Amino acid sequence: MSTPTVPPSILVVEDEPLIAEDLADLCTRAGYRVAGIAHGVDRALLLAERMRPALALVDVNLGESVDGVTLAERFQKDFGLPFVFVTSYVDRTTLERAGRLAPLGYIVKPFIPAQVTSAVEVALAQLGRFAPREFDAAALNRPGTPAVSDREAEVLGCIWRGLDTRGTARALFVSENTVKYHLKNLYGKFEVNTRVGLLRALQAAMRR
Repeated sequence: MSTPTVPPSILVVEDEPLIAEDLADLCTRAGYRVAGIAHGVDRALLLAERMRPALALVDVNLGESVDGVTLAERFQKDFGLPFVFVTSYVDRTTLERAGRLAPLGYIVKPFIPAQVTSAVEVALAQLGRFAPREFDAAALNRPGTPAVSDREAEVLGCIWRGLDTRGTARALFVSENTVKYHLKNLYGKFEVNTRVGLLRALQAAMRR
């Protein structure tokens, strides 16, 4: 008899209690375990050490002297804990500061349930043992990889960073409908029908 697979555990770090509970509930309903909820840095570090979660959802603006970006750096350095940022902002300055830590994605507030579950699913998919962490645009020119336009390559780069449709639109200064149009074309070119499928196709291309 095979041993049941234990679902990954998620640590939620969010200073607004209602949003924190919402994130935790969405993770639970998606089939993941919740390692705990932390409204501040000290509790977050304690839970990370005790529970050793697979992934953390970290609010960038924690309302403390130590913000979510600094906390994520501690997670990375002290526990090797990967994370997804939760933020109200997707401006270039925020992306550049947060991006230096190579997060596995972003959840943009106000969010809808599908955006949270998709961000978590994509982040966990990126945690494959041999998955490269940096997006390699040059891999899109390798033999056997579908040809993509410059704009499609930019959309792929945003997906690799974990941005959803709205976040991608803001980052590229285009409409959400434009992003959806490019995603539809990319799904067809890579013969997939989900973001996770597209992510895995990119991972395969970068390993060639």
